[in-house]
Parts: sequence; structure tokens; C-alpha cells
Amino acid sequence: MEGYSLTNRSIKFAAYSILVIGILGFLMLGNTLTTTEPDIELTLTGGVIEGDEIPHPQRWLFAVIFLGTGIFYALILFAISEALTRLHDMADYSRESSRHLTSLNQKASI
Repeated sequence: MEGYSLTNRSIKFAAYSILVIGILGFLMLGNTLTTTEPDIELTLTGGVIEGDEIPHPQRWLFAVIFLGTGIFYALILFAISEALTRLHDMADYSRESSRHLTSLNQKASI
């Protein structure tokens, strides 16, 4: 039996890549997403206190959504790859069965 097609291997590689990108994106978004607080204007002196840069309050929600999306698309690609693998195996089995039946028919006709 020969190896699986380049398309099948490429789809599986893309699925693993998307999964890794999803995990890295999850970690980066969760740890680095920030927002800037609004500036505060002092009424007595007219001065302005600049807002600090703080972690975004919903950063982990965005990170989980990013991870979930990556896992979803990776699962779709893994399913396509598995379907191609099974179709390839079925074609190999069919080819082998056909060869076996041909050899049996040749032996029976002799």
C-alpha cells in the first residue's frame, strides 16, 4: 500500500498549524491585551491626569473565543483528512479485492 496523498497530508498539517496558532493566540491575547483608562480632568486646577494602561477586562473572553474558533476549524480539517484517509483505504481494499478475484477467476478457468 502506498502512502496517503499530498492533499491529505497537507490538510492534516494545516489542522495542526491552526491548532497551534489558536493556542498561541489564546495565550497572547489573555496575557497582553490592554486598554487605556479615560483621562481625568481636574476641575479646580484644570490639569489632566492621563489614564493608565490596564489589562482589558474581557481579555480572557476574547482569548477563549479565539481558541474555540481555532479548535473548531482544526476539527473540521481533521474530519476532512480522516474522510480522505478512509476513502483511500477503501480504494486500496477494492483494488486488492479485485486483484484477488481476478486471480481466482483465472485459476478457475484453467
